[in-house]
Amino acid sequence: MSRSGPRGPWKAWQPEEDELLRFQAANGTPHRDLSVPGRTFMASRLRYRTLGLKCATVLSTGKLGSVRTRAAIRSPSIKDLHWAAGVFEGEGNSIYAASSERACVSQKDPELLYRFQKLFGGTVQAVKKGAMHCWVASGSRARGFLMTMYPLLTKRRQQQVRNTLTSGAS
Repeated sequence: MSRSGPRGPWKAWQPEEDELLRFQAANGTPHRDLSVPGRTFMASRLRYRTLGLKCATVLSTGKLGSVRTRAAIRSPSIKDLHWAAGVFEGEGNSIYAASSERACVSQKDPELLYRFQKLFGGTVQAVKKGAMHCWVASGSRARGFLMTMYPLLTKRRQQQVRNTLTSGAS
């Protein structure tokens, strides 16, 4: 039986399409990036919710308005923490800007940054017209990340973290 909607005939969801949505959910794809060939964004998003899939996207508001950040998808192991500390030591930085702490890691290839996002939350953004990507955590998410990494960092990076965390205290 074929039903029709305002945009033409309605097509039943296929198991392969559901599997694609489940795969996207397992890999932390944000709602705005859902993509099922032959389906509209809104249809994909509705099916995503109908299947009971959870997106780790949450909204946190600050003084500058709403900022889209993501919650962590899984808890990091000790091995993950040591890996993240090494990457943060070499490619990361922390600053106090716009009334909030921020932790950032920059890379050309975003794959590593998506792993950070799964472990610690935050966002991955393309910068410099897609030539670079940056993982950013801000506010309480950044404070938690920085305090977790602190004992695993060198003295120089620990000083940077102390400066970042104490800048907002005054």
